[in-house]
Amino acid sequence: MTGIELLQSVATPWLDRGAYLLTHAGSEAAFVVALSVTYLAIDAAAGRHLALAVVASHWTNQALKGIVDAPRPFEVDPSLLRLPGAVETAPGASFPSGHAQVTATFWTLAAWHARRRGFTLAAAVVTVVVAWTRPYLGVHTVADVVAGVAIGAAVAAAAVAIVVLGVRLPGVAVVALGVGVPVAAYAVAATPDAARLGGAFAGFATAPLAYRHVPRGGVARRATTALVGLAAAGAVLAGVAAVEPNVVALGLPEEGVAAFAAFGAAYAGWVVAPWGVDLAWGPGLR
Repeated sequence: MTGIELLQSVATPWLDRGAYLLTHAGSEAAFVVALSVTYLAIDAAAGRHLALAVVASHWTNQALKGIVDAPRPFEVDPSLLRLPGAVETAPGASFPSGHAQVTATFWTLAAWHARRRGFTLAAAVVTVVVAWTRPYLGVHTVADVVAGVAIGAAVAAAAVAIVVLGVRLPGVAVVALGVGVPVAAYAVAATPDAARLGGAFAGFATAPLAYRHVPRGGVARRATTALVGLAAAGAVLAGVAAVEPNVVALGLPEEGVAAFAAFGAAYAGWVVAPWGVDLAWGPGLR
């Protein structure tokens, strides 16, 4: 009996639906919201740190998927797929699991920032649950998720090491890396996903050079800040999506549009100035 078959030996219709819902906790949309709320309403420095680590983890995952190019379990044996809709959560190659890897990166690093036992326990539970859903649904092998969690935790550890070692860069170097790293990553894999990730990386890397965001106030004020910022980011993405066909028709590649959209969304926090943003043009980073 394979690991997938063992996990599916207790399968029930309600467990199928539960796993399908829970697996979305490791989706890109979930992390966009989590990172935005952290950055806008909780701790801007931690949110930026988390965002850069999550993007780096995504890049690493995409690179490894391209190298290994392993088929999905349901592609090898269609009977392993618990729900047809689960296929939509599983684009591309199988190894390592992107959901498990990025979940491990985000929650491991978030737990380090929070440094509270209860939060650390909750972070571990979320990571384990998301990892469990992937082979249970038949979209990954157990080896895929184990490797994903291990790599994701390693990326988080590297992000922690950068802070612990006190690495500080001048503004010019931040801009150079913020632009150079995405360009290099795109040169390796010229895809819309790579461009979108590159735009997000460049945005979060350079945004503190344009404005210093300091979440302030009580729960209501911070919630308002997060909602306004999310609405602004959504407006940027929706606006770019609306004009994309015309822009592409003029000759700008789809990848360029994706990169611009992600970059603009990272800067959308600027519109929350009345609720806790200090405009601070200059090289200072928080």
